[in-house]
Amino acid sequence: METKLIDRGGGLLYDPVLDITWLQDANYAKTSGASATGQMSWADAVAWLDTLVYHDTVRGRDITGWRLPAVKPIGADYNHQFRMDGTSDEGYNIRSPKAEMSYMYYVNLGLTGWWTVDGKRPRRFGVLGSWTAMWSGEADVGPVKHLQSYGYWCGSPKLPFPSPAVWVFTTSEGNQRDGMPRPNSRFVWPVHDGDVAANA
Repeated sequence: METKLIDRGGGLLYDPVLDITWLQDANYAKTSGASATGQMSWADAVAWLDTLVYHDTVRGRDITGWRLPAVKPIGADYNHQFRMDGTSDEGYNIRSPKAEMSYMYYVNLGLTGWWTVDGKRPRRFGVLGSWTAMWSGEADVGPVKHLQSYGYWCGSPKLPFPSPAVWVFTTSEGNQRDGMPRPNSRFVWPVHDGDVAANA
């Protein structure tokens, strides 16, 4: 698998296309003890990220300013028509850099969605690669550790959504959609603007 992610060490992965830094641990909420499973409500996820202090062991400094992966409209405004070909903001195969989590899944990690762009079912898809293991478990994918086969919250706490439902990306099948109630529990993958390692 070829990835454009740059491993900066210290548990930091930099995406030079999106100009953002991901934590290498995709379930750091569990690793850090913030959540027993790593799952939390959207409000708790935003609150945790607002106070998260991540220690970069390579450069010996603490990093704050984390957020949820952003979902910006591919076009002039959000398109809520569910599509398989990645041309809408909801559905499968979204490779637009405006959808940070989906871009990570399809472009950087080279994972496959439950549906192809022409509406067919591939033999292998998702983090775990099969229907039988679809909704549980985790895997190390490329440089990413502990990637969960389930839903991850999206959306920026600096740009709150006006409705009680928010965006979510499901790594078990490669699906981005809105409408997930905020009280539900999903996983959290911290993102930071810019190359935080280079700014040390």
